[in-house]
Amino acid sequence: MARGPLIAHTCSKESSELLASRLKEKNLLKPGTLISFYWKRHEEFLPYFTQENEIVYCNNVEGLLNKLGVFEYNPNDWRLFIDSCKRSLKYVLLHNGNASGSIPLGHSTTLKEKYSEIKFVQEKFSYYEHNWIICVDLKMVGFLLSLQCGYTKFPCFLCLWDSRARAQHWIKRDWPVRELVPGEKNVQSHPLVERSKIILPPFISSWVS
Repeated sequence: MARGPLIAHTCSKESSELLASRLKEKNLLKPGTLISFYWKRHEEFLPYFTQENEIVYCNNVEGLLNKLGVFEYNPNDWRLFIDSCKRSLKYVLLHNGNASGSIPLGHSTTLKEKYSEIKFVQEKFSYYEHNWIICVDLKMVGFLLSLQCGYTKFPCFLCLWDSRARAQHWIKRDWPVRELVPGEKNVQSHPLVERSKIILPPFISSWVS
C-alpha cells in the first residue's frame, strides 16, 4: 500500500494532533501525510517518580536502579551531586567508579536556595535511608550545614575564622575547627548532613588545596 510522507513529532499527543489540524487548515500537507506520536520511552520510568507541588523526585531509588540494570545496589558505591542556581535545583546520583551513567533523583525550577527547601527535597527521596556521600560546591555546603547566607562574620565552615579580624590575617595561621552549634556564630539550625559526608568537586578541591 502506498503511503504518504511521515512527520515524526516529539511533542505530546494533544500537541501533535493540534499541529496536524493547523497544517491541514493551511493546506501545507500533501495528501496522505501522516503525523506519528512515538515519544513514549519515558513511560516505563514514570512509576518511579512523583510530582508534588513544585518538585519532581524519585520515590524508589533502588527500584529505579534495578530498572536501569543495576541489580546489586550498595549506597557506598554512589555519591549524590547537588547543584542549584536561581533557575533550578537538581539532584543527581553518580557512580563512584563511573561504571554507570548519572541518574536524576530530583528537579525543580521554582524551589529557592533555602535550607528548608533543600531539607524538604532530601526527605522526599529518603536520603537518610541511603546516606550517600554528597558532592557539592562551597555555596551548597553553606546550605547543608545551615550557615547564614550572604556576607557573614564567620562564613568559614572549616575553621573558626572571623573574616573581619584583619589584624590577625597575616599573624595567626592555625584556627580551631568549628563546632556548628545552632544559634551561635551565624549557624541557624542543625546541619542536614554530617560534615564528613560532604566532598567537593575535583576542580574545587584542587583550588582549595
